[in-house]
Amino acid sequence: MDESLRYAFLLLKFRPRSVREMEFRLQKKGFSPAAAAKTISFLRDKKFLDDASFARAWAQSRAARSYGLSRIGRELSSKGVERILADKALDNLLTGGYSEEKTAVELVISRKRSLLRGGERMKQRRRLFAFLSRRGFSPEVVADVTERFAGGSCAGDKYED
Repeated sequence: MDESLRYAFLLLKFRPRSVREMEFRLQKKGFSPAAAAKTISFLRDKKFLDDASFARAWAQSRAARSYGLSRIGRELSSKGVERILADKALDNLLTGGYSEEKTAVELVISRKRSLLRGGERMKQRRRLFAFLSRRGFSPEVVADVTERFAGGSCAGDKYED
């Protein structure tokens, strides 16, 4: 267990990890399942591994980097955080004053030059829509912010029956 614990602490030195991430990394490094389980148990007992605090910290750090709730939730899921813990972390963001729309607007303003550079309005709309979607903002926020910054009537925007 000493070697696996040393490796686990090395990983934790760089950033917090979820329990699932740590299990995966120990397995990938070739430690026996028994050694990995003992290491995980020790780290959980000593509060070095705690999925709830990991989820809160991850959500806050990603929100600070202007990501939307959808992407943050997907990232937490990919890191093995249980859905209920991920939802609580996202709720904490919202009760802490995080606003997807405000974040998306600030992001577009900061990158307005590259996102809305030249070209026809429809191309600008597609570029902005794709950018905000990749960042994980809700479809409603993406549509509202796209309309606000690259709005206007464009051919093909509306279809009539």
